[in-house]
Amino acid sequence: MECDWLMRPADPWDKDIHPHVARENQTLQSLRDALDLRDIVFRSFPAVTSANLRMFRMGADSELELVMTGCVSRTNEVLRRVASVAMRARMCGFHFSLAQGVLERMAPVSFSCP
Repeated sequence: MECDWLMRPADPWDKDIHPHVARENQTLQSLRDALDLRDIVFRSFPAVTSANLRMFRMGADSELELVMTGCVSRTNEVLRRVASVAMRARMCGFHFSLAQGVLERMAPVSFSCP
């Protein structure tokens, strides 16, 4: 299964806070969304054992930027006791890069789950 999705925009409530903090908040929400999407895929499609997932965001130039990929498997166990959302996402098979707590743009990549 393959699924591409668009990262949610920054929360309107964050408009009055420092821009970097708003981007950190958006990143944290995006990581949670990725984990939730993984759960939704496997709950909704019982026959699916792995999925290729890609998250994009709208760039400043109105072009889509790839910011996260994942080859996630039903067998990847998410350890809820791991405090870091970023670490839980990595343990599930998501790939991304953070710079000062904010998702960085990734180079376009082609991949498939084994």
